[in-house]
Amino acid sequence: MSANATVHEMLAVEGGQPVRETLLPYGRQAIDDDDIQAVAETLRSDWLTTGPKVEEFEEAFAARAGAKHAVSFSSGTAALHGAAFAAGLGPGDEAITSPLTFAATANCVLYQGATPVFADVSPGSRAGGFWNQLAHARNSPGRLCRPPL
Repeated sequence: MSANATVHEMLAVEGGQPVRETLLPYGRQAIDDDDIQAVAETLRSDWLTTGPKVEEFEEAFAARAGAKHAVSFSSGTAALHGAAFAAGLGPGDEAITSPLTFAATANCVLYQGATPVFADVSPGSRAGGFWNQLAHARNSPGRLCRPPL
């Protein structure tokens, strides 16, 4: 669609013009020889999933972030689950999130027995807009949080 797109233009999945001609990459890594050497050293060590490299990483990350502590996780999904646990989410609680995100954003709420509430950020949307959802949640019983997107 053009910058001046109208609601009458067809989506690409319906036969309209695609927005991009090339694939939009999910992410790009910057890996150098030092990174490869550090991974190889760790793989050859007695410690693969725990050990001194984990503690070294957490300390360096905390220092870089200006935090007292940092905890590393095996994945973003595991980190979100840890955050939901740390926030104390549980049955009867709600967490507002966007429906346009990775499934783990809502799943971490479900893992804790809480209820994900999907809210759109557009005030005129069918979901009523994020701020309307937030106002509703504030007037409801239970804890409220917003997982990172």
